[in-house]
Parts: sequence; structure tokens; C-alpha cells
Amino acid sequence: MRTIIFFLLFALFLNPQGKEKSYLKGTVLDKTTNKPLTGVQITAFNKDTVLTSISDRNGNFKFDLNPGNYSLKFSYFVLPDTIISEVKAESGSQTQLKMELIPNTSNLTSEDEKESWPKDAFGVGGKLGKPSGIETSIDSPLLPVPKKRTKDGGGKEEGTVYIMGAKTMAKDESTAESSVEYDLKKVKLDDTRAVEPSLPPSEGTGKAGVLTSGEVNDFRKWDLWKDISDNDFKNYSQEWIFKPNERYTVQLVTLDNMPVIDATVQLLSANGDVLWTGRSDNTGKAELWGNLFTNDPVENQGLSIVIDYKGNKTKVENIKKFHDGINVVRVEDYCSIPENVDIVFAVDATGSMGDEIKYLKAELKDIISKLGDKFKNIKINLGSIFYRDLQDDYITRKSDLSPDIAKTTDFINAQEANGGGDFPEAVELALQSAINEISWSETARTRLMFLILDAPPHSTPEVKARLKELTARASMLGIRIIPVTCSGIDKSTEYLMRSLALATNGTYVFLTDESGVGDKHIKPSTDKYDVELLNDLFIRLIGQFTAVPDCNPDKALAGLDPNNNILNQGDNKIDSSAENYQQLVNRIKCYPNPTNGELIIELTGQVDEMYIVDITGKILEKYQNLALGKQIVDLKNYPTGIYFIKYMIESQWGTQKIMLVH
Repeated sequence: MRTIIFFLLFALFLNPQGKEKSYLKGTVLDKTTNKPLTGVQITAFNKDTVLTSISDRNGNFKFDLNPGNYSLKFSYFVLPDTIISEVKAESGSQTQLKMELIPNTSNLTSEDEKESWPKDAFGVGGKLGKPSGIETSIDSPLLPVPKKRTKDGGGKEEGTVYIMGAKTMAKDESTAESSVEYDLKKVKLDDTRAVEPSLPPSEGTGKAGVLTSGEVNDFRKWDLWKDISDNDFKNYSQEWIFKPNERYTVQLVTLDNMPVIDATVQLLSANGDVLWTGRSDNTGKAELWGNLFTNDPVENQGLSIVIDYKGNKTKVENIKKFHDGINVVRVEDYCSIPENVDIVFAVDATGSMGDEIKYLKAELKDIISKLGDKFKNIKINLGSIFYRDLQDDYITRKSDLSPDIAKTTDFINAQEANGGGDFPEAVELALQSAINEISWSETARTRLMFLILDAPPHSTPEVKARLKELTARASMLGIRIIPVTCSGIDKSTEYLMRSLALATNGTYVFLTDESGVGDKHIKPSTDKYDVELLNDLFIRLIGQFTAVPDCNPDKALAGLDPNNNILNQGDNKIDSSAENYQQLVNRIKCYPNPTNGELIIELTGQVDEMYIVDITGKILEKYQNLALGKQIVDLKNYPTGIYFIKYMIESQWGTQKIMLVH
């Protein structure tokens, strides 16, 4: 495959005579997929200035420059640094740049070269790099090598850069396009889509069914999360500038009262700016965030959402924060359930993971072996990424999504822990590879990324900026990140991982000491949690995030798990063996059940709190200071599915399952 980098440059001159600022904007795309590349570092520099930008969730970047000549360096860890010189920033002008990348492995002679070059290409140590085999500097531009261009793009040699530019034009002149090409024959490029190195299996094996874990789903304990993040975690929210508090929940329902799955939902400010983009999940809900990466509150007046489902757009004005309720929107379409379920396991493979990685590999293989039997009516695609750090012999290794389960199992079995050395690791580059390079399904019931790690990302400003945009990009693609933290993490990492989970509609998982494997594990900042085997927890989460009603009304609830446990981890449950058990549970009666939307709740005794939650435990309605007697709860706006009444009596929790069938 040829390696081609296209640049399209054109200038719109606003005031050639003045001394105004110059604006340089651009977009970085993957040429093979035409999709944005998020997290690419772009440096604009000359002898007086060095400025850095990170391509955002849409692949865009922007510089506000003083007039002058600049060089631009593009750094993406699966490609060598590329420098383009003599980019002219005219006073009062706006310059647009489009960069399209295609990686290449044709000129690499060994697997070792394919794995080891990225750490050099990324520019470790902060030095301004350049592509191998090219002489360039701040003062001298790349020297063009004339080549014959053909109409269909043929006749180009392996490893070339194509720069298509426009000469400086007056405001009323048309722009003439010109092009030059640069020789990149000696550049080592790695196509991470294709490279899945064959490695010897690691020595020794772990045993499945050993590792113990817990879950904190902060959507279930939203008030507690807000309290903890504003107090115990306050310093960490300032450290990462990551604050998932301004929450907007949207419930999408079809015309036949079923959940709308995998619709794109945008949160817009009063002036039309996109604040956040998410996808509706298997229950039809999308979680949106205002000012997630700042500490400034969102002005709630005039906010709106735009729903894009199968190319049809719906706009809803004046939406409300989660504190004031859920925004229920009916979409002009009928039940449609996607088949694809994408699951990626991203694993830290540095030396500090050596105490647990053999067991993790055994657990993952056990989980994978159970998926086919447990979830028979869905199309499961599996993939995996193992990552280390910048100074190691590789940064990431990848097995792309595939329905071939054995392929993923073999890949996981071949990995081992090594390298690292300092505490932080290349977490953000693992996310970058997973989000940019994995072939996620265009339409899916769910997309899950289990991020298994024992250390945070590096905390440089560039890494933090990249991490934020990758999080936003994951949300746009509907990738639900489920961090799984191992021994050695600190509270700062816990906060960051729980924030990642919230931002992408995921949940937070952590290993515990009960297994006796590995070093000591910190306990999460929460009230209570249950301990369960890691492989059981993974299967439970996959079940929760894939469960959907059937489009056939006669068997709508047949595929949903009636024993789904929606109590918070560690909740003090009403003891079924206690003498007064029946007396306590009889204080609350719910009927008719099944219901078509109108539910009567009859209280014959004191109930302290009551919630209506969905099959994943997310709170839909909250009731306090309940009076005795009958009251009507209206569920007509919610889609067909299984729901639960969750209630507290004398500091103990109980549940009743409600079947909603329209």
C-alpha cells in the first residue's frame, strides 16, 4: 500500500494591508476511512514562536498566529513526525489545511522494526523531529522532487508526500491550485490495522475464576458522586480539568414504544455550538454533558438537542438537566434492533502488571469462551490492544475487531508484561489506537472498551488535551469505556477513570484484595460495594449493556434477564430470612403488572425512599416523603422493557420488577 499524505492549502485574505492576526485552521483525516484522526499533535514554530495544538474529536485544529513564516510538525505515534516548512501566515488572513494520512509497512523488513520505530517517530524527549530520510529545518523548506502525476493517482512511487497548495490571491481573485511532491522513500511507517505480530506465548499461566472485583456505577449513585467529586475528589478534578457534573439525560422512544438504539444525539448551546455528542444505548438513553472539560457552569437557558437517526433529524428546544428530570423524545420511526456488539479489551502490558496479567489473560479467555453460549442471538465482534510506554520496545499491539473469537484468544495468549519503569504509562496512546484504528461497527447495539490498567496516563498538557478529545470522540462513536483498575493505582487515577466511564456512558470496575493475587488494591471512594468474581462481573455487564426487548410485542420481554440485579453494590437488602420479612415487603404493592404505562403503587406502611430504575439500575424517577395510600405513577413515556421499583424501608432496600408492555 502506498503511503500518501495530502495537504490542501488555501488562503482567504480578509485585510492584506493591516497587521491583524492570522488564523491557521485544519483537519486531519485517515485517508483510507475518511474519518477524523483525534489526538494528533500539531506544532507551529519559527525562530520566535512555538505553539502546540491537538486535533479534536472532529480532527480539527486551530492556531492564532502573528504574521510570518512557520513550519508545521505533525506527530501521531503510529507515523513518523512530518514537518512542512514555509507555511505563510499573512496579516488578516485565514488559512485552511487538510491533511490525510495513509500508513504503510511495505518497506519494513522485520516485525521488530514494525513494533519499535513508533517511539522514535513520536519524538520522545520533546525534540522537534522530522521524517527519516528528509533533510529539513526551520530555515529551509523541504526540497521538492518532481514526479509525474497521473489523473487516477497511479504512477506514484512508494512512500511519497503530496502537497497541494494555493498561491496568495487577492480577495476578488480565484484560487489556482498547484502541487509539489516530496520523497519519503526511507520513512518507516506502520499500519496498525494490519500489524498483528506473531509472538511467543508468555511463560506460565494463570487460572480463571480467581480474580475478585467490584463495580461502582456512578449513574446509580448520582447524588453520592456529585458529593464526592465536589469534596473528596475536588483537587483531582482541578488536576485533570475533567468534571462530569452538568448531566443531561435523553430517553428516545419509537412510534411503537420501543427504545431507539444507536442514534446520534447532540447537546447545543443557546447560540448553536455543539457542547457534547453521544449515542443512545441499548435502553434508548443518551448521556450528554455541558462544559465537561471546564469548571464553568452551563447556562441552562436555551439549550437544545438534535437527534440524528437513520439520516432523519429532530430538534428539541429547552431541555432540562438530569436534576430536573429526563428528556423523553419520541422519534418518527419504528423498532429496529442492531445485531452488532463490539467488545475490545485494552490491557496495560508494562512490567508493573506482571503480578496480575497472567490471571487477567486467563480470565479474558474464559470470558470470551462463554460469550457464544451466553449471547446466542447477537453478532459479537472481539478485538484487543496491549500497550506499554513511550520508551519501551513497542507502544501498542492490536488485534482488530473480528467475529473470529479464536483470533482474539490467540492474540491475548501471546502477550506478556514487560517494560514501563516510571509510574505513568501511555494510556492516552492506547485510547488513541483503540478509537482511531479499531474498525468499530457503523451501527451497533453496543460498543464496549474494557480498559485494564494499573497506572494513569502522563500528565503533560499535551497528554491531557489529547485525553479529553479522545474521550469526546469515544462518546461520539458510542464507545462505552469501562475502566478496570488493578493494584497500584492512586486516587487521582480512580477519579480520572470514573470520569471517563461517566463521560462515555460506561461504569467503573476495580480489582479487590479478596483473590490474594497481586499487590494491595485501594478501595474506591463510595459507601458500599459488592465483591464478585471478575469473569462473572464482565459477563453481567455485557448482558446489561446488550439486553433489548424484542420488536415482536408478543415476546417483547422474552429476551430480557428477569433476575437482573439493579441494587447498588453493597446495598443493605431486606433479609428474606427475618421474621418480619413479609411484613416489610407487603408495605408496598404495585399493580397492574405487566402494565401498559399506568402503574398504581399502594403503600400500607412507611417507605423512606422510592425510585424507578431501568434494567441497568439508572434512576428514572425519584420519590420522597411518600404518603400512605394509593398513588399513580405514569410510565407511558418510557419504552417497552423491564423496570424496577427500588425502595427503602427501615434502612433496608427492596425491589419489585415491573414489566412495561405497550
